[in-house]
Amino acid sequence: MSSINQIMSTSTSALLSSQNQISVATNNISNAGTAGYTRKTYEVTTVSSEAGVTIGSGEQQRISNDILAKSVNSQAADLGKNKVINDYMLYYDSVIGATDGPNLSKLTSDLQAAFNGLAAQPDSDMDKEQVVQSAQSLSGYINDLSRAIQSQRTEADQQIPHVVDNINDKLDNLERLNDDIALLSASGLDVTNLMDDQDRELEELSQLIGIQYFRNDQNRVTIYAEGGGLLLGSQANHLDYTAAGRLSGAETYPTDIPGITLNGTDITRKIQQGELAGLIDLRDEIFVGEQEKLDEFAARLIDETNRISNQGSAYPPPQTLTSDAGHAATDAFAGVGTLDVAVVSQSGHTQEAQAINLGGYATLGALVADLNTINGMSAGLSADGRLILSADNADNGVVLSGPGTDVNSTGAGFSDYFGFNDIFHGKDAASIGVTDRILAQPSTLPTSEFQAGSGMTAGGRALSASDSSMVAQMAGMFDADVAFGATSASAAQKNSLNDYGSALVSDAATLIADAVTDYEVSDGGYDYVKNMLSNETGVNIDEETALLTQYQNMYEANARLISMAREMYDVLLDMVN
Repeated sequence: MSSINQIMSTSTSALLSSQNQISVATNNISNAGTAGYTRKTYEVTTVSSEAGVTIGSGEQQRISNDILAKSVNSQAADLGKNKVINDYMLYYDSVIGATDGPNLSKLTSDLQAAFNGLAAQPDSDMDKEQVVQSAQSLSGYINDLSRAIQSQRTEADQQIPHVVDNINDKLDNLERLNDDIALLSASGLDVTNLMDDQDRELEELSQLIGIQYFRNDQNRVTIYAEGGGLLLGSQANHLDYTAAGRLSGAETYPTDIPGITLNGTDITRKIQQGELAGLIDLRDEIFVGEQEKLDEFAARLIDETNRISNQGSAYPPPQTLTSDAGHAATDAFAGVGTLDVAVVSQSGHTQEAQAINLGGYATLGALVADLNTINGMSAGLSADGRLILSADNADNGVVLSGPGTDVNSTGAGFSDYFGFNDIFHGKDAASIGVTDRILAQPSTLPTSEFQAGSGMTAGGRALSASDSSMVAQMAGMFDADVAFGATSASAAQKNSLNDYGSALVSDAATLIADAVTDYEVSDGGYDYVKNMLSNETGVNIDEETALLTQYQNMYEANARLISMAREMYDVLLDMVN
């Protein structure tokens, strides 16, 4: 009788184990396509025998590989960063223009070609209009590119709070999973599916921000941000960030843009991986460097063009010369050199002329007073601080010439300092533009150089319609070396406007290509380790189906044994009775 009992108990225990294995295998097959699901097994963990009865018990286990899982999360962090950078760079590529299409280099060459065309016919109104049109196209492109760069910086900054919110949500989810896993584990209940959820949340968190994490013996995870800040211990610690609003080139972190904080500590510079790091890099490094180079190009274009244009005059000379705004009679004035001032007829002949030693004045007001005494012209300051020099006779114009002059130790000559004959206004990529005067009247484009000898004598020739020396200088300046300042993305250098503009375009193309490559490499690396993990821990339907058949056969065999043992019991009972 005891042998029959043993058969019954052993078969029943085996039957229950097979039943659990069938349930687990069926669940594996049904979840084979579920992201993050790991293969489960049912393992018999204890076998005991009491009073001749064999009892078996087991538990559900998950197939896992913590080392590979951490590799996946590391690759996810790299992918998260490179993907967001690549997305923004693809847009930048569409804005900056193809290397063989309309771009900074091409439009700069177009302006140089327009100056060369005007040099061949300095009295051609059509060629003057072409110069102005080319200058406007170039400055307009620079404005548009600057706006696009700042728009991308602003968009990246405005995305940061959304990513921060997602990170905080993931931390909250992981806190709840920690608590649920600990509670169920203490009760001896299955936590394998919750641990799958935990791994899935860790991977998604890694795509957002680089992390380090550890599991304790209760399967709770402790998470640290890069740099050591605790993100999740017994409870979640949230990141905090408020977007700065619309950004300009002058606004940078940390002076004008707040930091991302964890428990009140700014951790912005410590964030190196994940989507959050990519957005920070775009806002604070990549696009800042592009803006600085564009600003440097615009500043040198403005300075060099205006430096040369202020050495000459339009032909015929304009009746009125007006400076930029913001000057006052009380402004300190420290001048060096001699300024030649002439009242010149429309035919280019001098009517009145006077040489002024700029070193003899302490204030701008004193200089203006003396300029106002020159016969045939008047001088004064407008309400908005513009120095205005005007010929008294509408048939005459005012011409200035001051090679070697310097105002207030700026290195700028007198006309250049006050901007009387500027072609461009502004100081950087956002503000560069063709002056209103030249836009309205291309004929006022400075083309003729003042003849210092004959021009200072009444009746002498001061300007010539056929003089192309000024325009030739402006055409030549694009190939002459000038000093470009250092930026966060480039060293200080001497280079030509043409070469600097070409390098800016090619460097941007390289930056964009590198972003694509980095994304593709990290995407491939992520897929590779993800597949490795999936091959080891995921469900193979063919293998699982074969196991299911095996478990069903085992179940049926044990069921037959139980049936046979019952029949034997019945026979024995009949014999006893």
